[in-house]
Parts: sequence; structure tokens; C-alpha cells
Amino acid sequence: MSSHYRVYVELLLIVLLFPLSGCAPTVGEQTPPPPAAERILSVRDVGELFLPAGFPEHPAKPDLLIHFHGHPPVVWRNVRRAHVHAAVLVINYPGLSSSYRVPFEKAGRFREVLASTLEALRREGGVSGNAQWGHIYLSSFSAGFGAVREILKHAGYVKRVDGYLALDSIYAGLVEHEPARMVDPQNMAPFRRFAQLAAQGGKRFILTHTQLPTPDYASTVETAADLVDHVDAHEKSCEGEFDGFRVLACYGKGRFEVYSCAGDDGQAHMQHLREMWVWLSRLRIP
Repeated sequence: MSSHYRVYVELLLIVLLFPLSGCAPTVGEQTPPPPAAERILSVRDVGELFLPAGFPEHPAKPDLLIHFHGHPPVVWRNVRRAHVHAAVLVINYPGLSSSYRVPFEKAGRFREVLASTLEALRREGGVSGNAQWGHIYLSSFSAGFGAVREILKHAGYVKRVDGYLALDSIYAGLVEHEPARMVDPQNMAPFRRFAQLAAQGGKRFILTHTQLPTPDYASTVETAADLVDHVDAHEKSCEGEFDGFRVLACYGKGRFEVYSCAGDDGQAHMQHLREMWVWLSRLRIP
């Protein structure tokens, strides 16, 4: 088995099995109980909603982070470490990116998710009766980008989304019959538009990627390069604490930032979720 094919199979298995196995504690490791001030709510037919200890009491305009693809306790642990005080909704579907894409191909699905989540908060007394969402942020790991791409196809939703964190998460098809590998521009169009808005300072877009190759479709290396070229972002000095990540290069323009990290195997891929707090902090949720 070639090394490229091996890592492709490894990535495929991670994406398929992750929602079931997740980043559950290893043998001998114990997950500490959540602080008493935290709350976890189930949003029917949507996902798990986490209210961190810093979530304000009965806010009129609560902020919301929606994360696609990730073991909820792992996301919550990172939310605590990043000191995020917004409500955090985790949505998981078993399978590849198409399992995230298909539900959100329905134009009204994102609006339904927002409404159902807010209603769950109202029922639990977490917000006032006339509350409406304040800032809305999206994040995705691995296959979760499929949902985000569908959401960002709609101008009305783009207006409501303040920022997006892509954790080794944007893949795309390749243009057929091209002698060299070329990222499908149609697949990239929603991300290109959002990256342009971030480059102009209107949104915030943080993108991280490993060096993991994907022979049959565009890798996160290739899609990141596509976005960097599209907005004419420039390489910049890498500043800040990266806590175990080996950052090879950084690019940015306005509020669009790309972090190219070392690693070309499944463990490197998983690190972007397991230590997502490093990048979540850069999203600067109020």
C-alpha cells in the first residue's frame, strides 16, 4: 500500500468513525465532571447545546457558536479553555461531507436550526421570552465543512454569520480533464466570498490545515492556497502561542487568517479538533 493511499484510508476511517468514537477518554483517563454553573441541553433533531459557566443570565441577545463534526465533550473542553461565553451548539452526522451537505441543501434548514435552538433555551429559562440571537459564529472540523458551504451559499445567512473557523476542514473536488490538479472553483465559491468579506474586515475567517494529502480530491493544503490566492493574502510572521502545533507558515489579509501546520497523518488531523481552543481564541467571540 502506497504512503499516499494509506493516509487517504486513514483519513476516511477517522471521518467515518469519529462521531461514534470521537475523542473519548483513553483507558485509565477520567473526564472531570463539568462545573455546576454549566448546562447541557438537547435540541431535538439538531444537536447538543452547551452553556458555559460564563454564559450571561437571561440575555436579550445571546451569542451562538455552531460547531459541525466533533465529540461534544471535546468541543466543550476547548470552549472552556478559550474562555468562550457564547452558547455552543454541536451538530454531528455520521459519514462524509455529503452527510453534512444534504440536510443544509434545504434553504430553510439553517433558519430552522437557529429557531429550534433558541426555543430550547427559552423552555429552559436560559433567555428572556423575546430574545433574539446576537452574534453567530460557525466552526467545522474535517467533514463538517459540507454544512458550512451550503449555509454560505445564501446571502441572507452570510449577513448573519460573523465568523467561521475551519479546522483542517475545507476540501473540494478537482476540475476534470486538467493536466495539473486544479481546485473546483464552484466548490470554493461560498468560501471565496466569505474570505473576501473577511479580508475587507467585515467578517472573521480563521483557517487551519495539516499537510495530509488526499489523492482523489483537493486537500486542505490546496483549498487554503486557493483562498489565499483569491483574496491576495500575504505571508506574515507567525505570532502567538500555538501549544503543541508546529506552524510552518501564516498568511493573512484583514480578518482572514491561514495557519499552515506540520503533520501528514490522522493524528495531526485530529490535533486540530483536540486542541481547537488555540484557534478558537483567534475567532474572538465577544
